[in-house]
Amino acid sequence: MKIRKYFLLVMTLVFLNFLNLNASQKRTGEIEATSSLVSSTKLNLVQKNNKKIFTIEVYRSNGKLSTKSEYELEDKDKNIEKNEIKKLYEEVKLGKIDYSSKVIEEYHENGNLKTRLTDTHVKEKLEEYDENGKLIRVENGE
Repeated sequence: MKIRKYFLLVMTLVFLNFLNLNASQKRTGEIEATSSLVSSTKLNLVQKNNKKIFTIEVYRSNGKLSTKSEYELEDKDKNIEKNEIKKLYEEVKLGKIDYSSKVIEEYHENGNLKTRLTDTHVKEKLEEYDENGKLIRVENGE
């Protein structure tokens, strides 16, 4: 249950960054958005090993990665094309996207990984790291 609460907290913070966003199509399959809380956000849809992966990357004003969310799309969503990436993002915000797995990572200001949440619908795993990149805690959930 703690993992689900942590996930909701991280997603809430990510999505708050998109309030009042100015989005423009950067190139096919990638949108960059800016807000007052972060420097930029990139949305991307790629094909990896016969799987469509949707990513959301949020960058700090210093250019370093703050959070990264990666969703492996379910079959019903695999027909979404790169030009529909904003629609896909809206589906994620509303909690309507189906995914077979997701990974959400948060980074320390120095660029080292802070937390990684992995959810495969069967089990969840939360890993926490200190600022030097040392694993300090692992929590498994269902």
